[in-house]
Amino acid sequence: MLCRASGIYRLSSSVFMSKCLCLDGHRFSEIASELDVLAQQIPHTVHQRADWYQAYVDVCGLQDKTQVLHIFDSVSARTFGILPLQLEPYRGTRFWSMRKLVPLAQGPSDFVNLLIEPQREVEFAESMACWLQKNNRLWEQLQLSYIPESSAGWQELCDALERKGFSVSISRERRFYKIDTTENWDDYYSAYLHKKLADMRNRRNRLKRDGIETKIVTVTQGIERYLPHLFETYHKRRQELNQSYATSSPVMKRFLTKVIQQYERSGNVVLSILQTASGVPMAYQLDWLCDGVRYHYKPTFDEQFEQYSPSKILLFETIKECFEHPDIREFNFMRGESSYKTQFTDQSEGYISLSVVNPWSLRYRGTVLASHLVRLRERFWRGERTRE
Repeated sequence: MLCRASGIYRLSSSVFMSKCLCLDGHRFSEIASELDVLAQQIPHTVHQRADWYQAYVDVCGLQDKTQVLHIFDSVSARTFGILPLQLEPYRGTRFWSMRKLVPLAQGPSDFVNLLIEPQREVEFAESMACWLQKNNRLWEQLQLSYIPESSAGWQELCDALERKGFSVSISRERRFYKIDTTENWDDYYSAYLHKKLADMRNRRNRLKRDGIETKIVTVTQGIERYLPHLFETYHKRRQELNQSYATSSPVMKRFLTKVIQQYERSGNVVLSILQTASGVPMAYQLDWLCDGVRYHYKPTFDEQFEQYSPSKILLFETIKECFEHPDIREFNFMRGESSYKTQFTDQSEGYISLSVVNPWSLRYRGTVLASHLVRLRERFWRGERTRE
């Protein structure tokens, strides 16, 4: 049975209940603590905490476009699954737009796990599939990207959706790199890094020859004051490489600033700066710290020091620090397959991307029909021109 009251959808059965909330910025707080409890049980959820989502909704003004699938037990009312989503329009025809459900904050986020209590994956998948089918008038496509391959629940979700008649495509084109920092540093350096980092040692020698002494400053509070220069140097570097990036807009910079302020309170962010002896910044490295993992998020350097590869020198030192830190078990390079990452590790894990088409949507059917008619028209005109 499907009921609706005040924008809250409830789907119930004898075993479990699915609840979808069209949240505004205030109502998101209703599930914040439950979301964080689930996230703490799952690896690589640094970008799936309530502070991350709330900052994104507030700064981007997505209160009316946010939908959170909130799944809980019908007997105990205990939450066992949450999936924050947002509606993203895309072109269907010149007369109407299509609607895609995507992970909330998918642009700046590097991981999208399904937030499920362990051993409840099948119930979560069945609840989601049932809700998506019952509410097929609300969406045309569901796109879930950057799910770590080892993440639980995605295969069960695919199976449940296919049983409901949805078309599901699975892609494994992307990867993320990581280092197990519980090993011995000297062993890791001699066995892997030494032969890979000859270029970095040459740059260090060049620094000495040029009489430039360096130091590393670690900042965990008050990071905001360093952000203007960090953003500026990062933007210049991306322009030189002709690369786009998720935090390029003023809105995204405000989002990142707000998240950093929140994560400082919980000890989940660190900024490392390679400086000259006189205090001139050469390179920045903004990382997240979460559940024993250091996540390499936004590195950049001042172009006047490019000949010394300051970012690589800073990265080397922070990785070494992780090996020596008893509470850090992994250094994670996050999304992106840049070649410099393979100089430091050959360990990697694949991402899963799920694309689901809603065959019951009238907009989807209309778009398919319109595309078919356009192809028929083009064939007709090609045939007419051939006869002429």
